[in-house]
Amino acid sequence: MRLFSLGSDDGAMTIVHAAGHLALGAPGDMDDESEVWCSAEWPYAEGGEFLDIAYRMILPCHRSDLPCDVEFDVLYAGLFEACIAAMEQLDREGFFGTGDAREEVVLLCQIEGNEDMEGSIGRLNTSRVVGRLERWIKLCE
Repeated sequence: MRLFSLGSDDGAMTIVHAAGHLALGAPGDMDDESEVWCSAEWPYAEGGEFLDIAYRMILPCHRSDLPCDVEFDVLYAGLFEACIAAMEQLDREGFFGTGDAREEVVLLCQIEGNEDMEGSIGRLNTSRVVGRLERWIKLCE
């Protein structure tokens, strides 16, 4: 696996994850890099049960029949920051590889329709991956 993602919809109602195995190769090797940057295209999404506790924590904020003292703006910011921080911690622990192997890994935290949630691309990825995304964005403009 070389692609890992956590994210949500713009209403912060869900937590979704995805993974993929696509190899990056050299910039320009791929005709279409959209698969790299769009986690909805990635083939692996098993294990959602492990996000059940987190989902149950955000659920009351979206239902009128459950008590919730958290304002939406606080929930929204906190949810995405928690996703980013979780991936940062896993990265520090070596979960996504180290050295040259880590250079081939893409980590994304995305809000549906927003590619760079809270500056997560720069926070989670190597400079090689950040440069790769910047190149792809320019090509798409």
